[in-house]
Amino acid sequence: MSGTLTTLIENTSTSASLMAEHGLSMHIETGGHTILFDTGQSDKLLENARVLGVDLDAIDVVVISHGHYDHAGGVPALLEHTSPKRLVTGHGFFIPKYADDARGLRYNGVSFGRQDLIDHRWTHEYVGAVPYPLFSPEDGIYLVSDFPREDRLERIPEVFLQKDPSGEMVPDLFTDEVLLVIESPKGLLVFVGCSHPGIINMIEEVKRLFKAPIYALFGGTHLNGASDERIDHAAEFFAAEQIELLGVSHCTGEHARQRMAADGLQVFANHAGTITRW
Repeated sequence: MSGTLTTLIENTSTSASLMAEHGLSMHIETGGHTILFDTGQSDKLLENARVLGVDLDAIDVVVISHGHYDHAGGVPALLEHTSPKRLVTGHGFFIPKYADDARGLRYNGVSFGRQDLIDHRWTHEYVGAVPYPLFSPEDGIYLVSDFPREDRLERIPEVFLQKDPSGEMVPDLFTDEVLLVIESPKGLLVFVGCSHPGIINMIEEVKRLFKAPIYALFGGTHLNGASDERIDHAAEFFAAEQIELLGVSHCTGEHARQRMAADGLQVFANHAGTITRW
């Protein structure tokens, strides 16, 4: 199944005519379907879509990889400027999320709620049993969530918190994190937002579920600021898996991208404005 990925929002843009922001949004066309995977952190995706000739009103479904502002922040703009859409998220998406680091405790979650979706006649569904078909199973487009945490080096940083029903701050285990899988004759195409559960953990679960080689990986791998040991570990994993195409974005970091390239991987910086076809 052929398709096209147009990256609408990323930390950097390929042209002065496109806006950049800390975040990620990818527009995917394949098999007669259109998917918006993440929305960046603001309304900038509207202008970038216009410049790139992407019709946001024609989107079939909006998928948000997890409930952080830099991936879900564009939803309010879509609510106001597009016809009603179908939104799909992982469980726990609306649980308030926070970060607590050198800058202090701050809200890191989404800027809209269930009532906003109702008011704009959007539908919302949570990923159920996985693999979760976004359309008909024959279309070969799935979401995966609920990732085992088995890799020895992949641990969620303690800075990420969420507020439980009692109001207590507890570690965020990112139960809401989802990835997108598209089956193609070349192999599986995998799209990730930030990979908080660990990119190796997530890829291993895709392998377990689909029993097929992974041809391409697009999105954020959360290796920015990771130790050299963990970056080496991830690069060696991608090489061993023979993932042919790596379009890394957002939270991956330039050091990790260069390390992957040094292993001979076909890796590129998937900035806003990048168009990839398969």
